[in-house]
Amino acid sequence: VAPMPIPRVSATDYELNDFMIPAGHVVVPLYLYPNLDPNVWPEPRTFNPDRFEELTPLQNKAYFPYGHGPRSCIASDVAQTLHKLMVVQLLNAYSLHLTCNSNFEQVASPNMIVSPNNEELFFYFN
Repeated sequence: VAPMPIPRVSATDYELNDFMIPAGHVVVPLYLYPNLDPNVWPEPRTFNPDRFEELTPLQNKAYFPYGHGPRSCIASDVAQTLHKLMVVQLLNAYSLHLTCNSNFEQVASPNMIVSPNNEELFFYFN
């Protein structure tokens, strides 16, 4: 499921960044655009989950996977719970093992997850 743009009709004349939207005109918001704006996210098309560790105020406003305000997704809590369950099911289906010559040394990370120190992990199906 992807965010579907729901057309809106402007109730009054509205000026947005020197662009006039007359009353009665249909407006289709592009929810994906802020996530691809290089003025907000450096290299927006590069996979980098670390970008969410420390958000600027502008980035915090630009990232809204479930919308904001009274028209936000009513099932966002359900979706976030399902994401967690999906990770649990993946971890349940696979076994995590260190590589053969690994020296496992636990290091507590800032997000409270214990992880191996600079070691490779590989997965195999149970």
